[in-house]
Amino acid sequence: MTQDRDGRTTTSRIVAEIKARGLPHPRVVSWGVLSRIDSFHLEALKMEIGERLRQLREARHLSQGEIQKRTGLLRCYTSRVECGHTIPSLGTLQKMAKALDLEFYQLFYSGSGKPIAPEVPGQSSLAREERKLVEMFRQMSPSDKELVLGLARHATRRQRRRD
Repeated sequence: MTQDRDGRTTTSRIVAEIKARGLPHPRVVSWGVLSRIDSFHLEALKMEIGERLRQLREARHLSQGEIQKRTGLLRCYTSRVECGHTIPSLGTLQKMAKALDLEFYQLFYSGSGKPIAPEVPGQSSLAREERKLVEMFRQMSPSDKELVLGLARHATRRQRRRD
């Protein structure tokens, strides 16, 4: 852990800065996303991530030394992560996924195939141009809608003939 000239750690400097500014005191951890998580859940999360990484590494018959060669991360760091002493950053998890020949999502997903993304209100799977087209289509009169649909049918038939 790094210390400044006064012997304070980076974390204690950050907490002191937060207090000095009068902001609410968050639990400061290595992931900003986890800044308000209680210590019990944080420990469980660290253990879960570490255990999953160990299982995946051992399933591929790789040593921590081989992970070091593939990622550039020290073997002792991999050990600390696997034992639940450290939470890796997203970038580090990405390196580990690549070293294990996995897609990033597979670090956290044990099912077969790709997981289905949950529906998010207000988020569309359509591209920007498609959303714009749908919005304009909604504003058209019924006769204009028929005209556009006829044009679209004609264009897709022509495209099929070319293919």
